[in-house]
Amino acid sequence: MQKNYIALITAAGESRRIGGTKKELIKIDEKTVIYHAVLPFAKTGLFKAIFITCQQEFESKFRDSLGDIINNNVIEFTHGGKTRQESVFLGLKAMEHLDPEIVLIHDGARPFITEEIIKNVISGTLEHGACAPLIPVVDTIKIVENNFITGHPQRQSLMSIQTPQGFKFIDILECHTKVRDSEKSFTDDTEIYSLLGKNIYVVESSRENIKITYPDDLENFIKNKR
Repeated sequence: MQKNYIALITAAGESRRIGGTKKELIKIDEKTVIYHAVLPFAKTGLFKAIFITCQQEFESKFRDSLGDIINNNVIEFTHGGKTRQESVFLGLKAMEHLDPEIVLIHDGARPFITEEIIKNVISGTLEHGACAPLIPVVDTIKIVENNFITGHPQRQSLMSIQTPQGFKFIDILECHTKVRDSEKSFTDDTEIYSLLGKNIYVVESSRENIKITYPDDLENFIKNKR
Protein backbone atom coordinates (compact mmCIF):
# COMPACT_ATOMS: atom_id res chain seq x y z
CA MET A 1 0.00 0.00 0.00
CA GLN A 2 1.38 3.40 -1.00
CA LYS A 3 2.26 5.75 1.84
CA ASN A 4 3.34 9.36 1.67
CA TYR A 5 6.92 8.29 1.05
CA ILE A 6 9.03 9.63 -1.81
CA ALA A 7 12.27 8.32 -3.26
CA LEU A 8 14.84 10.80 -4.58
CA ILE A 9 17.31 9.25 -7.03
CA THR A 10 20.37 11.39 -7.73
CA ALA A 11 21.76 11.07 -11.25
CA ALA A 12 22.97 14.55 -12.18
CA GLY A 13 26.72 13.91 -11.87
CA GLU A 14 29.12 14.37 -14.77
CA SER A 15 30.59 10.84 -14.54
CA ARG A 16 34.13 12.26 -14.85
CA ARG A 17 35.82 9.35 -13.08
CA ILE A 18 34.28 6.88 -15.49
CA GLY A 19 35.56 8.76 -18.51
CA GLY A 20 32.62 11.03 -19.27
CA THR A 21 30.26 8.21 -20.22
CA LYS A 22 26.92 8.78 -18.49
CA LYS A 23 27.18 5.86 -16.08
CA GLU A 24 23.48 5.70 -15.29
CA LEU A 25 22.85 4.91 -18.98
CA ILE A 26 25.31 1.99 -19.11
CA LYS A 27 23.41 -1.24 -19.70
CA ILE A 28 23.34 -4.32 -17.48
CA ASP A 29 21.42 -7.24 -18.96
CA GLU A 30 19.90 -4.95 -21.59
CA LYS A 31 18.59 -2.48 -19.01
CA THR A 32 20.27 0.76 -17.94
CA VAL A 33 21.90 1.31 -14.56
CA ILE A 34 19.23 3.91 -13.71
CA TYR A 35 16.50 1.38 -14.54
CA HIS A 36 18.01 -1.13 -12.11
CA ALA A 37 18.44 1.57 -9.45
CA VAL A 38 14.81 2.73 -9.68
CA LEU A 39 13.05 -0.62 -10.15
CA PRO A 40 13.32 -1.94 -6.54
CA PHE A 41 11.74 1.27 -5.21
CA ALA A 42 8.85 0.89 -7.63
CA LYS A 43 8.44 -2.81 -6.82
CA THR A 44 7.93 -2.15 -3.12
CA GLY A 45 4.67 -0.39 -3.94
CA LEU A 46 5.31 1.94 -0.99
CA PHE A 47 6.25 5.18 -2.75
CA LYS A 48 3.83 7.89 -3.75
CA ALA A 49 6.35 9.19 -6.28
CA ILE A 50 9.94 8.75 -7.40
CA PHE A 51 11.91 11.90 -8.20
CA ILE A 52 15.05 11.72 -10.33
CA THR A 53 17.64 14.49 -10.63
CA CYS A 54 19.51 14.64 -13.92
CA GLN A 55 20.96 17.08 -16.42
CA GLN A 56 18.36 18.49 -18.79
CA GLU A 57 20.07 17.03 -21.84
CA PHE A 58 19.73 13.48 -20.50
CA GLU A 59 16.10 13.60 -19.38
CA SER A 60 14.66 12.17 -22.60
CA LYS A 61 17.16 9.28 -22.58
CA PHE A 62 16.35 8.56 -18.95
CA ARG A 63 12.63 8.54 -19.72
CA ASP A 64 13.12 6.17 -22.64
CA SER A 65 15.32 3.83 -20.63
CA LEU A 66 12.85 3.56 -17.74
CA GLY A 67 10.13 2.19 -20.00
CA ASP A 68 7.52 0.23 -18.02
CA ILE A 69 8.55 1.85 -14.72
CA ILE A 70 7.34 5.22 -15.99
CA ASN A 71 4.13 3.69 -17.33
CA ASN A 72 3.21 2.21 -13.95
CA ASN A 73 4.54 4.77 -11.44
CA VAL A 74 4.63 8.49 -10.75
CA ILE A 75 8.10 9.52 -11.95
CA GLU A 76 9.14 13.16 -11.74
CA PHE A 77 12.34 14.65 -13.17
CA THR A 78 14.09 17.69 -11.77
CA HIS A 79 17.25 19.22 -13.17
CA GLY A 80 20.30 18.85 -10.98
CA GLY A 81 22.76 21.42 -9.72
CA LYS A 82 26.52 21.76 -9.92
CA THR A 83 27.08 19.44 -6.93
CA ARG A 84 25.30 16.45 -5.45
CA GLN A 85 24.40 18.59 -2.45
CA GLU A 86 22.71 21.18 -4.67
CA SER A 87 20.93 18.48 -6.69
CA VAL A 88 19.48 16.93 -3.54
CA PHE A 89 18.28 20.33 -2.34
CA LEU A 90 16.59 21.02 -5.69
CA GLY A 91 14.98 17.59 -5.58
CA LEU A 92 13.67 18.17 -2.06
CA LYS A 93 12.25 21.56 -3.03
CA ALA A 94 10.58 20.03 -6.09
CA MET A 95 8.66 17.53 -3.94
CA GLU A 96 7.87 19.94 -1.11
CA HIS A 97 4.31 20.57 -2.37
CA LEU A 98 3.54 16.88 -1.82
CA ASP A 99 4.33 17.23 1.90
CA PRO A 100 5.97 13.79 2.16
CA GLU A 101 6.38 12.10 5.52
CA ILE A 102 9.77 10.59 4.69
CA VAL A 103 12.19 10.66 1.79
CA LEU A 104 14.77 8.06 0.80
CA ILE A 105 17.76 9.51 -1.06
CA HIS A 106 19.57 7.04 -3.31
CA ASP A 107 22.49 7.16 -5.74
CA GLY A 108 21.38 6.51 -9.31
CA ALA A 109 24.71 4.74 -9.83
CA ARG A 110 23.85 1.99 -7.29
CA PRO A 111 21.97 -0.50 -9.48
CA PHE A 112 22.08 -3.47 -7.10
CA ILE A 113 19.95 -2.07 -4.28
CA THR A 114 17.34 -4.52 -2.98
CA GLU A 115 13.75 -4.18 -1.80
CA GLU A 116 14.81 -5.64 1.55
CA ILE A 117 17.34 -2.89 2.22
CA ILE A 118 14.83 -0.24 1.14
CA LYS A 119 12.18 -1.59 3.51
CA ASN A 120 14.67 -1.81 6.37
CA VAL A 121 15.69 1.82 5.84
CA ILE A 122 12.03 2.86 5.79
CA SER A 123 11.39 1.06 9.08
CA GLY A 124 14.45 2.62 10.71
CA THR A 125 13.48 6.08 9.47
CA LEU A 126 9.93 5.82 10.76
CA GLU A 127 11.13 4.70 14.19
CA HIS A 128 14.19 6.89 14.64
CA GLY A 129 13.76 9.84 12.27
CA ALA A 130 16.78 8.98 10.09
CA CYS A 131 18.38 5.76 8.91
CA ALA A 132 21.27 4.71 6.70
CA PRO A 133 22.62 1.35 5.46
CA LEU A 134 26.22 0.50 6.34
CA ILE A 135 28.72 -2.31 5.90
CA PRO A 136 31.86 -3.00 7.98
CA VAL A 137 35.18 -1.76 6.61
CA VAL A 138 37.41 -4.71 5.71
CA ASP A 139 40.62 -2.86 4.89
CA THR A 140 42.87 -1.36 7.54
CA ILE A 141 42.38 2.41 7.35
CA LYS A 142 45.10 5.02 7.89
CA ILE A 143 44.97 8.78 8.29
CA VAL A 144 47.47 10.47 5.95
CA GLU A 145 48.69 14.06 5.95
CA ASN A 146 51.36 15.39 3.57
CA ASN A 147 52.10 11.84 2.38
CA PHE A 148 52.80 10.56 5.90
CA ILE A 149 50.63 8.26 8.02
CA THR A 150 49.49 10.25 11.04
CA GLY A 151 46.75 8.10 12.52
CA HIS A 152 45.64 4.50 12.98
CA PRO A 153 41.88 4.37 13.62
CA GLN A 154 40.47 1.12 14.94
CA ARG A 155 38.81 -0.81 12.14
CA GLN A 156 36.19 -2.26 14.49
CA SER A 157 34.53 1.15 14.85
CA LEU A 158 34.64 2.05 11.14
CA MET A 159 31.76 1.48 8.74
CA SER A 160 31.22 2.27 5.08
CA ILE A 161 27.98 4.12 4.39
CA GLN A 162 25.76 3.49 1.38
CA THR A 163 22.38 4.62 0.10
CA PRO A 164 19.41 4.86 0.26
CA GLN A 165 19.49 7.13 3.28
CA GLY A 166 16.11 7.85 4.85
CA PHE A 167 14.95 10.98 6.66
CA LYS A 168 11.84 12.66 7.94
CA PHE A 169 11.26 15.05 5.07
CA ILE A 170 10.78 18.23 7.06
CA ASP A 171 14.05 17.63 8.95
CA ILE A 172 16.31 16.93 5.97
CA LEU A 173 14.87 19.87 4.02
CA GLU A 174 15.57 22.14 7.00
CA CYS A 175 19.17 20.89 7.18
CA HIS A 176 19.80 21.34 3.46
CA THR A 177 18.35 24.84 3.63
CA LYS A 178 20.69 25.73 6.51
CA VAL A 179 23.84 24.70 4.61
CA ARG A 180 22.95 26.41 1.33
CA ASP A 181 25.36 29.27 2.01
CA SER A 182 28.02 27.18 3.74
CA GLU A 183 31.51 27.17 2.28
CA LYS A 184 31.85 23.52 3.20
CA SER A 185 30.93 20.95 0.58
CA PHE A 186 28.91 17.96 1.77
CA THR A 187 28.83 14.71 -0.22
CA ASP A 188 26.74 12.75 2.27
CA ASP A 189 23.26 13.60 3.53
CA THR A 190 23.77 12.05 6.97
CA GLU A 191 26.53 14.58 7.63
CA ILE A 192 24.14 17.39 6.73
CA TYR A 193 21.41 15.85 8.89
CA SER A 194 23.76 15.60 11.86
CA LEU A 195 23.67 19.40 12.06
CA LEU A 196 20.34 18.96 13.86
CA GLY A 197 22.21 17.16 16.61
CA LYS A 198 20.07 14.07 16.18
CA ASN A 199 21.16 10.45 15.94
CA ILE A 200 21.05 8.43 12.74
CA TYR A 201 20.01 4.80 13.05
CA VAL A 202 21.89 2.25 10.97
CA VAL A 203 20.86 -1.02 9.34
CA GLU A 204 22.93 -3.71 7.70
CA SER A 205 23.45 -3.34 3.98
CA SER A 206 25.11 -5.56 1.37
CA ARG A 207 28.53 -5.51 -0.27
CA GLU A 208 26.71 -5.97 -3.56
CA ASN A 209 25.13 -2.53 -3.20
CA ILE A 210 28.12 -0.96 -4.93
CA LYS A 211 28.28 2.49 -6.46
CA ILE A 212 29.64 2.58 -9.99
CA THR A 213 32.38 5.21 -9.93
CA TYR A 214 35.33 3.99 -12.00
CA PRO A 215 35.38 2.25 -15.41
CA ASP A 216 36.22 -1.18 -14.01
CA ASP A 217 33.76 -1.15 -11.08
CA LEU A 218 30.94 -2.83 -12.95
CA GLU A 219 33.23 -5.21 -14.85
CA ASN A 220 34.95 -6.38 -11.67
CA PHE A 221 31.65 -6.80 -9.85
CA ILE A 222 30.16 -8.97 -12.59
CA LYS A 223 33.39 -10.98 -12.84
CA ASN A 224 33.39 -11.66 -9.10
CA LYS A 225 29.75 -12.74 -9.21
CA ARG A 226 30.54 -15.54 -11.66
